Amino acid sequence: MENKIPLRVVTTFSGIGFQEMGIRNTGLFDMEVVNTCELDIYAIISYAAIHHGLTKKMVKTYLLYPDRYTMAKELKKKRIGYDFVNNKEYDWLNLVVNADTNMFLETVWLADHLNKNVGDISTVHDFPECDLLTFSFPCTDLSLAGRQAGMVKGETRSGLVYEVIRILQNMKELNVLPPFLLMENVDALVNKKNLPQFELLNEEFAELGYDCKWNVINGKNCGVPQNRKRVFAIYWLRDKYDLSTFEFPKPYDTGIRLKDILQS
Repeated sequence: MENKIPLRVVTTFSGIGFQEMGIRNTGLFDMEVVNTCELDIYAIISYAAIHHGLTKKMVKTYLLYPDRYTMAKELKKKRIGYDFVNNKEYDWLNLVVNADTNMFLETVWLADHLNKNVGDISTVHDFPECDLLTFSFPCTDLSLAGRQAGMVKGETRSGLVYEVIRILQNMKELNVLPPFLLMENVDALVNKKNLPQFELLNEEFAELGYDCKWNVINGKNCGVPQNRKRVFAIYWLRDKYDLSTFEFPKPYDTGIRLKDILQS
C-alpha cells in the first residue's frame, strides 16, 4: 500500500462533513480532523454518525459522560443550537432539570465531543496548527433562493466569513497560519451583485499572505448526474508555495443520468 500524505484539517461551518468525505475519498491522504466548527444541532449529530459511527446504542453505552449539568454548560458555552434569525440561544440547562428520556443532551454532547467541535465561530480566537482550513460559509444571503443581503460583516449569516479572516489574523500573530485554505459556495457568490464583495474579501486574504484561484464547477461535468453549480476556491501562502500553474479539473461525462439513479 502506498504511503498516504498526512493532512491535518480544520473545518469551519462544517455541516455534515462533505469536504472531509471528499478528501478521504481521494485515497491520497491520512487525514486528521483537528477541529470542526458548527452550531446546528442536527448537523453535529449527523457528522458524528457519518464520520464516527455514532448510534443510539453508542449513546446509551458510553461510559465517560460528565454530569448532565456540566454537559449542558459546555454546549451552552459553545452556543450550540443558537438561532441566528431570532438571536436566541438554545436552553440546554432546561434539559438538566426536566425529563430527557431520549437522552438528547447526551446525544448532542457525545456528538460534539467526537467531532472535536468548537461551536460558535464568533467565539473562537484561533485554531491549532493545521495543513488545511476549509470555510464554506453560509450561503443564506447569497443564494437566489435567499434574502440576497450579501456578505455584511457582523450583520448577515453570509457575513460570518469575516470571522475566518479574524481568526486567521490571530493565527498569523501566532505564526501558525494554515498553508492552504479551501472554500465552496453557491455560484451566486460570483454573480454581478456579489462578485465585488468576493473580490474585496479576497483582498483581505491577500493581505494575510494568500493567493487564490477560483472557478465555477458544475456537478454534471464531474460525473454527478445533477445540474448543480458551485464556486470552489483554493488559497495558498505565497511565501511557501506556488500554485500559479494549478488548473481545475476538466469537465467529463460518465454517461450516467438522473433517471439511471432513480430507476436503479
